[in-house]
Amino acid sequence: MDIIQTKLNDSIEDDEDFLFAMQLIGGSVLPMVLQTASELQVFEIIAKAGPGAYLSPKEIASQLPTRNPKSPVMLDRMLRLLTSYSVLASMVETNGNGEAERMYGLAPVCKYLVSNQDGVSLSPLMFLIQDKTFMGSWYHLKDAFIEGGIPFNKAHGVHAFEYPGIDQRFNEVFNKAMFNHTTIIMNKILETYKGFEDLKELVDVGGGIGTTISIITSKYPTIKGVNFDLPHVIEHAQTFLGVKHVGGDMFKCVPKGEAIFMKWILHDWSDEYCLKLLKNCYDSLPSDGKLIVVEAILPEAAEKNVAARGLCQIDLVMMTQNPGGKERTDKEFDALAVKASFAGIRKNSASSQQLLRVNSIANTNENGQVERKYGLTPACKYLVSNEDGVSLSPLIFLLQDKIFMDSWYHLKDAVLNGGIPFNKAHGVNAFEYSGTDQRFNEIFNKAMRKACWRRYVRVSSKRRIDFHEVLPMVLQAAIELQVLEIIAKAGLGVYLSPKEIASQITTRNPESPVLLDRIMRLLTSYSVLTSVLETSENGQVERMYGLAPVCRYLVSNEDWKILETYKGFEDVKELVDVGGGIGSTISIITSKYRTIKGINFDLLHVIESAPTFPGVEHVGGDMFKCVPKGEEIFMKLLKNCSDSLPSDGKLIVVEAILPEAAENDVAARGLCQIDLFTMTQYPRGKERTDREFEALAIKAGFAGISKICYVCNYWVMEFYKDI
Repeated sequence: MDIIQTKLNDSIEDDEDFLFAMQLIGGSVLPMVLQTASELQVFEIIAKAGPGAYLSPKEIASQLPTRNPKSPVMLDRMLRLLTSYSVLASMVETNGNGEAERMYGLAPVCKYLVSNQDGVSLSPLMFLIQDKTFMGSWYHLKDAFIEGGIPFNKAHGVHAFEYPGIDQRFNEVFNKAMFNHTTIIMNKILETYKGFEDLKELVDVGGGIGTTISIITSKYPTIKGVNFDLPHVIEHAQTFLGVKHVGGDMFKCVPKGEAIFMKWILHDWSDEYCLKLLKNCYDSLPSDGKLIVVEAILPEAAEKNVAARGLCQIDLVMMTQNPGGKERTDKEFDALAVKASFAGIRKNSASSQQLLRVNSIANTNENGQVERKYGLTPACKYLVSNEDGVSLSPLIFLLQDKIFMDSWYHLKDAVLNGGIPFNKAHGVNAFEYSGTDQRFNEIFNKAMRKACWRRYVRVSSKRRIDFHEVLPMVLQAAIELQVLEIIAKAGLGVYLSPKEIASQITTRNPESPVLLDRIMRLLTSYSVLTSVLETSENGQVERMYGLAPVCRYLVSNEDWKILETYKGFEDVKELVDVGGGIGSTISIITSKYRTIKGINFDLLHVIESAPTFPGVEHVGGDMFKCVPKGEEIFMKLLKNCSDSLPSDGKLIVVEAILPEAAENDVAARGLCQIDLFTMTQYPRGKERTDREFEALAIKAGFAGISKICYVCNYWVMEFYKDI
């Protein structure tokens, strides 16, 4: 009995590890860092050090072909983020100077998506972070790591503060994001910080379009405010009562004042530039003056909580976008202040949120210095090549590839005007594109081949799994379409149908309610929205949506797990896999059932890259024109194969089945994410309900459907020609 329980516990833990590893595949910051870590073989290097081994960033960097002397520092910051997501384990070592080095956890920050009483929200900040201009920088992170330099500069030729001066669109996106974010944060600061009360003059250095100083002077009207920023920035600033806009370069000089204010300026720049700026501020202050700084402070240890994850995400954004930008610890701020001639720093917390810290293990190296050492958590077994030489890393590279990512920026246009986002981005559909881009075709095939050997496991409720890039992009489209605002304006607890919401959106697309329904179905699955079913006057069931908070995960399917539960291949002599890619699926089946003659059928440009498998014949063609005949046909996407089957043949289908209601559980979120992915990438692609599958089967000439078994959020179904 103890042996059975141990095996059960091991199975549950393994399932959670796999789900967590899959969670790491999607997103913006995290996947790009993960991709870079995988490309640099970081996980492999730690694994080769032995079970339970911890390595410092210097030790890892010493095994990499880098020409960048700062690579250990950059690597440390990357690993810090990964530890905040529990990708890596971490411990702390203290050096002879009393300095700490970190070991590294994840929970995304999602709040304030509906405009508050001030008419602002964090939505514009999401638009900025997901903007193509910023996103394009992440593809240069590996080069910056190896060669030095700043990813943003490599992508655009200038640094992030010069770029808005040459791109009016991006400048507006940036200014709007700063306005909204600043308004929310400054109102909170003014509730707790009382250091402005006795001031008569205040200079806001790097004040943008003047939002911050205007909020301060509106509460303290006796203050004479000076908003100081680059000339191309303040030319867009509106007039505020009691505020004077001054253009200039803060690294040359700063306007004199009784007090100087800087919010989120120091984290944009390297220590060298920060020291110049702080000295300029010091010189512009009277002897009894003060410099008021608003910045995040990193904990010394690598922690595993929401606050730490948020800070690490921002830190990686600074590393990729700005010249030497970074978040800093208490000690680092103290060192800058002393070097700039300030007597010291007084900290005032502007937030009631408490940081929950974890215990860290302190170790000292042979030089008496504290350094961070990194080891693999159980989830890394899926990120490091296994005994078959495969891992989930290629799937990260595929989902975060520019080709797929670019499609999401066209989702709003597709809702309003019709069409497929992928086609709008690239001019052809996703299946045709692989035949025109050899690089992408190789990435796609590698992801399918490598990931296909990994088994799918059942869902655990203890950890959530997300394709993070899907949710942020869909959320962005929903907010751009004012979906959340429309529901909020309808009143507290009100539920609206997709048609009612679409009627308030300017659209030329007659299918917009259907697309909107699919978008909101995903958001409901994340608890961004809630949903109820209502029956219309004509007897049709429709989903109604209301507001709710967001969270939870996704499970996908693979064929190895299916073979553990589905026994329908046992007596088969011939099997055709329609849309089988490079043959990974059919090869797995025939390797278990060696008497089966396998036929892998896909487009010509797909199978030309297929390796040779024992007992498998690759056949090229168009499944919409004809399908090779066989005793049985197996496919992942339902197509009309009736004509190629004998009267007693069957079509074996592996598909997700959507519930009729818009649900907000783990399985529903995974299904809706896939549904939105197929909607944006493939021609008319979608997930279906039981009734929709049954209707398709009847129209295709099948007598019926038998649902055989449920595996990892997917159903194995058999479509029969004869009952």
